[in-house]
Amino acid sequence: MDDRLLQQLRNTLRYIKIPEMPSSEEILRRGRRRLYKRRASAVIMCLSLLVVGWAGASALTREPGSKTSDALHNGSGTANGVSPSATPSVSPGWTRHVDDSTGWSVETPADWHVSWGYQGQYMMVGSYDFPVGDLCGPTGALSNLPDNATFVWMFEAQDGSAFDFSPRPASLSLDPSTLGHYEGMGCRDVYRLTFSVSGRFFVVYAAFGDGSISSLRQTTLESLGSFSP
Repeated sequence: MDDRLLQQLRNTLRYIKIPEMPSSEEILRRGRRRLYKRRASAVIMCLSLLVVGWAGASALTREPGSKTSDALHNGSGTANGVSPSATPSVSPGWTRHVDDSTGWSVETPADWHVSWGYQGQYMMVGSYDFPVGDLCGPTGALSNLPDNATFVWMFEAQDGSAFDFSPRPASLSLDPSTLGHYEGMGCRDVYRLTFSVSGRFFVVYAAFGDGSISSLRQTTLESLGSFSP
């Protein structure tokens, strides 16, 4: 090897520092630190699992009657497994219907049908499966009214001076003098009822099939008596 190249190699090696081997004590200290870190990670993981398990057990053992507990026990996302728009009534064989957007509610026999207008503009109740979707009046529902059925169309009036809005009596009745044709009701004769509830004014048009019996009319009036805005 050339002397000049050998001298350059020697000079380079002079500046290279070879790391010293750690002592046996240093090796033991490093091993213990790694062991402590592993044990700490294991403890933190165990504590996390315990917290998650406690939260799950708390949800499952929540007091009966709470929404979460009832939904879990009934396998449904709603309390008691019942839709908020149709719940059992206090009267046997009847159902309480609620409009979620306005809070209006009414009770009917369980096999009757209820439909709510857009943003609570009106309410339709019928003892048959009536068609919905008419914007200017229930002409479709009235044209399909069976002989032994009843149909009700009700809306809230903004002007209390339009009719005599007396407070709703304990028992409603039909006034024969109101039976006739009204705008939006098609060509069928209907009864009109007006009353106020909680300072609000409501107009009702009630139609009955040609073969309807008096008990059906009484049931319709009882249903209107249960209405709550």
